[in-house]
Amino acid sequence: MATSGREPVDVALIYRRPAPVGGTSIPTAFDRVLTCFSDDPGFRLRKVELRHPSQGVLPRLLAARQARNEAGAINHITGDVHFLALALPAKNTILTIHDLDFLHRSRGLRRWLLKKLWLDLPVSRCRLITTVSQATRDDLLGTIPAAGGKTRVVHGLISAGFHRGPARLPCDPPVILHIGTKPNKNLRRHIEALKGIRCRLRIIGRPNATDIRLLSQYAIDHDVQFGLPETAMQQVYEQADLLLFASTREGFGMPIVEAQTVGRPVVTSDLSSMPEIAGTGAHLVDPFDVESIRNGVLKVLNDGQYRRQLVEKGFRNIMRFDPINIAEQWRTLYSQIR
Repeated sequence: MATSGREPVDVALIYRRPAPVGGTSIPTAFDRVLTCFSDDPGFRLRKVELRHPSQGVLPRLLAARQARNEAGAINHITGDVHFLALALPAKNTILTIHDLDFLHRSRGLRRWLLKKLWLDLPVSRCRLITTVSQATRDDLLGTIPAAGGKTRVVHGLISAGFHRGPARLPCDPPVILHIGTKPNKNLRRHIEALKGIRCRLRIIGRPNATDIRLLSQYAIDHDVQFGLPETAMQQVYEQADLLLFASTREGFGMPIVEAQTVGRPVVTSDLSSMPEIAGTGAHLVDPFDVESIRNGVLKVLNDGQYRRQLVEKGFRNIMRFDPINIAEQWRTLYSQIR
């Protein structure tokens, strides 16, 4: 940290243009980092929010110009807009990578371009790379092995708006919460796994036509909510009996920690980042095996003692994501660059 009398180091936290309501958790995580550094004598963090979206050539060029014009002594690209590293000095730039899903979903020329412009070139241009989980680090190094020496893991932070909720009394039928409708969120297998289970499936997101037909075909009681502000999500968790989050791939898996914070049991996947993030506070299933998902849901719903144990273990697990500890990790990394 800086000695008395020295000016704090200017750190520009560069955010992509704000997403619509119901967007990702990236801004929230780094807003908490900003708060943790509010009285820090060694570093002065400021938020640089892009005015232009990451869509098309011209808006991206304008975003890069803004990032360059508003650069600090340390520049921290907080996620998604990796290409900004090409406009910033390599010696004092940090890039946080949340996941490589954008690459895994792509094929052919598009994949080649994304790899060059969102991974190869930005990674080569940064002093340090951070990932939000060891699983994402492993994924990155499987793609760019040479990045290992400068890649660190710093876990994400959930919004300060989440807190321990009241204990959930048994509900008939139980409410099973599913968050997200991108392909990796595995909604179709979740629907198949719940066939014949008396429950109400609450979907946060917009299911596609095939998923809606399956819900009708299997006569699964359900409701759909989308476009919710982050401030509404605490209540969404409180009104659920279980979070079903058996994704096929996650960079971090923020809903796991959110549900654990509120005090709801979690069923999640036994692969990618999810075992790492959930710790012992979740029931792990094979996301590609409908029967495994089904058995996990039934175990948590039908075994009250086991359910309470998961909730208590979840409360202990979230201590790993204490904002003060995470902020100290960022302080250490910033100190390596200043």
